Amino acid sequence: MASRRKGRPPSAHLRGGIPGAFGGGDGTGVDIDGDDVAVVFREWTRDALIQIVRVDLFPGTPDLVGPCAMFLLARGQEMRPGSRNNIRKYLKYFSRFLECYGACYGIRITEYSDISTQLLEDFLEWLWGEGNVVPRVNDVDGLAYITAAPIYNLVKGLIEFVKSSEEFAHLVPQIIEFDPNPSRKGYRDIKHVPGLPEAHLVAIRRACFSELEVTFDQLEKGLSILEDDQINVPDLESDAVAFKQFEVCIKAYDFVASFGLTMAEISQRYPGLRRSMNGQPYPNLQTVLKHLHFTRRSIVPVVLLLQMHFSYEPDTLMNLDWKLEEDSFLYGSRRGKLTGEKYRGGYSRKSKPYVRGDKRRFSPGNLIEMLRLISTKTARYVPRDCTRIFCFARRDGTFGTFPTSSHFSPVLYEFIDLAPLK
Repeated sequence: MASRRKGRPPSAHLRGGIPGAFGGGDGTGVDIDGDDVAVVFREWTRDALIQIVRVDLFPGTPDLVGPCAMFLLARGQEMRPGSRNNIRKYLKYFSRFLECYGACYGIRITEYSDISTQLLEDFLEWLWGEGNVVPRVNDVDGLAYITAAPIYNLVKGLIEFVKSSEEFAHLVPQIIEFDPNPSRKGYRDIKHVPGLPEAHLVAIRRACFSELEVTFDQLEKGLSILEDDQINVPDLESDAVAFKQFEVCIKAYDFVASFGLTMAEISQRYPGLRRSMNGQPYPNLQTVLKHLHFTRRSIVPVVLLLQMHFSYEPDTLMNLDWKLEEDSFLYGSRRGKLTGEKYRGGYSRKSKPYVRGDKRRFSPGNLIEMLRLISTKTARYVPRDCTRIFCFARRDGTFGTFPTSSHFSPVLYEFIDLAPLK
């Protein structure tokens, strides 16, 4: 358990966790299990999900851990998951500095009462790659002023939280002065990246259109196959040769997939059908999937074109949800309204309009309609009752979404490498 000053028992909210946690009675709060301390939050983008942030900081100094966990809980309550993880990441710098400081000077910082104005000055210099505390923050170099400032300010926030807390104020009896300008106006050194020139944007759109011609043709063919009553699915326990015809293979796979079976389960129950998707002389699984679903790669042009129209913040774009798509308040069904959720200094929603029934094949309205036809079906195979707009099939027959923009980056780079953008 996170220890306190000797002779002072842990307060009720620091006893127990999940099962013996404290918090709002819904499983959230600080979970303490021996030396393992974690903070449990509700996941703001999904109902009934939790996020666990491990407080693996300040090793060997439990007096620092408990208040730090409470600070993380208080600060991260209304944040999105990535921002909460950043708090832990930033505090990790302070944790490492205290280890380096102790090794360098032979003075261990074990309590908040050990923290001084001079120590925080040394910490800021260490972040910059200066001062006498070694090893350096990045082993060799320091951080830019503009990068070091929010780390320093978060540690400042931690100490101010402890000092102002009714529960923990006795731990920081000393006066501490903080640096009022830890960035040293480092924003002046930022080199802004210029926007893409018009010619480059046009080239990107052309590359998207070129790929989508193939993707839409495949998906429309897949839809027509599923709607064709003259294509009959043979006995599912038949040998592979019964599914050799491409149209039959697609319809049989789609029928079996509707049972919610994984590819491993399909292989076990219907080995003939699974063998029929192993490639020549039969169809292959990837080709079958491309006719039924957007793939992780083929959905990239759709994402890019919609982003050019809506201009959402990247993570907001990835988390667009059908539950927040509706008719326009002013124009009814002739126009749609897509609402994105984000958290930046406060939870908010931002709505963007689009025209439905546009004659252009790859207009925003038509892209959304194709997603409505295809992606809503794909979402059935994604866990947790998914209603995300950008759902896709993977090469191995599993399905997913892009939780954050960082998960989208790898396939975006694939698009950039292969697309004729010049």
